Parts: sequence; C-alpha cells; structure tokens
Amino acid sequence: QGPVTADERITICHGAPFDEDFYLFDEFDARLAFDHFAQPIGFYGHTHVSTVFRRTRTALDLLNRTTRECTVQIEPDAAYLINPGSVGQPRDNDPRAAYALYDTGTARLDLIRVPYQIALTQQKMTEAGLPAPLIRRLESGR
Repeated sequence: QGPVTADERITICHGAPFDEDFYLFDEFDARLAFDHFAQPIGFYGHTHVSTVFRRTRTALDLLNRTTRECTVQIEPDAAYLINPGSVGQPRDNDPRAAYALYDTGTARLDLIRVPYQIALTQQKMTEAGLPAPLIRRLESGR
C-alpha cells in the first residue's frame, strides 16, 4: 500500500497519494496530487502513460507526455510528478516497454523506451490464462 516514502526527496504511489486508484492524467489532476506529496519528487503509475509534471513557485508545466525518450534535469527548487510508463502494459499507443532511471546524485531523470518480444510475451500470457484483452493490447500499446 502507498504512498511510500523512499527517502527525504522521493515518494512513490500507485495512483495518487490520496487515492491509489486515482487516474492522474492532466494538469488539474497533478495540482491535486502535488498538494498531497510531502516530498518534492513523486513517482506514480496506474495510467501506464509516461508523463512528467513540474511545479515551480509560479507555474505548473507538463514536461513530457510522448512516447519519445527524453532526459529531464530535476531542479532543486521545483517539485515533480513522474510516471515512468509501463514495462508490460503500455497505454500510450506505443507497444515498447517504458521505464525511468533516476540518478539521485546528478538529479537526472531518463525516460526510456525499449522494444521487447511481444509475441513471446503474449504466448506466455495465454499459457498463464490471463484475460484476452490484456494479451491483445500489447501489440498496439493501448
């Protein structure tokens, strides 16, 4: 259960810090979530869409919501909400696996996309008896 405090700067949750099943999609949702994070960096998931929001004293910005890889330099006086995307069930029309690497020493965040063997994964999911819609959606990333 979350949220979980990882260290003095990072909190991790599934949906939002106030509701693990909340879908955090846009700037309005981000504004609500920022008000509930105690640390300046919040990692979340649930939407399976790679996204980075940044809040400064004067603005709330959507820095990334694309399927391209990117690097974000985390600014010490800003707060961030970061969704790395999904390794196994992307929902952003890109079937590649999505993940993030955050270097706490350099304050560098890398959002990364990599191809994987979707057909093999689908075969294993079928063998495991997982629902057909989850198996099919891997090809399109939806």
